Order: sequence, then structure tokens, then C-alpha cells
Amino acid sequence: MTRTVTDAPAGDPDTTCITGARRCRDEYPRQLAHLALGVGAGVLILVLPPGLPAVILVGALLVGFLVSDALVGVPSDASRSGRFVGTFIRARETPVGGANYTGLSLLAALLLFPASSAAAATIAFGVLDSVSTIAGLRYGRHRLPNGKSIEGTLAAFAFTTPFLLLFLTPVAAVGVAFVGALAELVLPVNDNLIVPFLLALLVTALV
Repeated sequence: MTRTVTDAPAGDPDTTCITGARRCRDEYPRQLAHLALGVGAGVLILVLPPGLPAVILVGALLVGFLVSDALVGVPSDASRSGRFVGTFIRARETPVGGANYTGLSLLAALLLFPASSAAAATIAFGVLDSVSTIAGLRYGRHRLPNGKSIEGTLAAFAFTTPFLLLFLTPVAAVGVAFVGALAELVLPVNDNLIVPFLLALLVTALV
């Protein structure tokens, strides 16, 4: 029997998967790329001189807006460059896509909080967001009206907590991971814009 699964707002054709279909398979490398970018960016925030990560992020955001605007409506498999970009964004994402929302949220965290807090939030959100989607697509059975799954959220919480232990006490790490995963599950607005900043705020308060 064919099963339709989703871990994003219901009705979004880019995030609804039919088990075994190409669209669903394509989501896994996309999310793994997001995870690698999140962890890598967090490490760079820790090792680069103060202030430089924010400058780099501003440049990346400018490029991101230009690329998103140029490629909006272009099928991700229309060209070699389109296929490459499709690894990171979905074909019908708006010009202000999820990556740009994440960048804006992390830029605010970099400007307002210590670099260690911004790094922790960057790594944690990269893990949380990617794992929740991958686990939700594969194992999601109990879903909210927004299409996100309880199973994806639990997996995100479990995988994010160990990374936060690098920055926080065990109790604080569990608490921050729980709040972040819950926010990602229930927020009525784009979680990419809110959750990274929220994570940085919580880490700063509990460190």
C-alpha cells in the first residue's frame, strides 16, 4: 500500500513524499547538507576572530537573496547549477527561502549574544531541523495539523541534546533541546526565523 508522509505544512507539494518516490529521496541529501552546514558554521563561529562571522554571514545573506531571487520558479533539475542549488533549497521556495530566514535569525544572535551562544544555536538548529525532517519522513505517524510529526520532534530532541552538552550542563542542555524541539513543532510561523534566535537566547541565559 502506498503511504503519503510529510513533515512540513500540509499541502506543500515540495515537502509531501510518497514513500519510495524521487521527491522523498531527494529530501534526505538536502537535509544532510543542511546538517553539515549548520555544524560547520557553528565551528567557524568558534574559531574565527570576533566579528568576522557576522561579516561573512551578511555577505552570505546578500548572495542568498540574489540567488533565490534569480532561481525562483526555475525547476531544480533544469540545469547543473539548478541541481546543485536544489540540494539546499526546494524548487518552489520563495525568494526569501528558509536558508535566508535562518541566516537572519543567526545574524541577530551573533550581534546580540556571545559568540559561543550563537555557535551553540547554529549547531543545535542544524541538527534539530534536519533530524526532525528526516525522522518525520521516515517514521512520522502522529502528526499535528501543520504536518509535523511527534516522532520527528522526539528524534530531534534526542540528537540535539548531546551537541548542547558541549556548551551547557546536562540539565540545561536537556531543557534547551526540549524547548527548541517543541518550538519547531508548534510555531505557527517559519521556524527558521524564530528557533535559532530562541536557542541562542536560552543558551545565553543558562550558560
